[in-house]
Amino acid sequence: MADRSSHYRLIEAKLNERGQDFASYIAAQRNARQSWRAIARDITARTDVEVTGEGLRKWFADKLTVVIKDGPGRAA
Repeated sequence: MADRSSHYRLIEAKLNERGQDFASYIAAQRNARQSWRAIARDITARTDVEVTGEGLRKWFADKLTVVIKDGPGRAA
């Protein structure tokens, strides 16, 4: 991650204490179609460190791959 601010590192450390990898957690939540805001609320509750959905998006949006799955007969 290019910009590993102290805020990012604090959240990462608190999640690691709980046995969770920050980047893997974000990827799993986004793959489960959770919004950035919902993920931010959950992280804040888990770590007691305030974070916004916009902050998470800035840190991770360019690091995640989006997969679009369409059913048969539907245009992408």
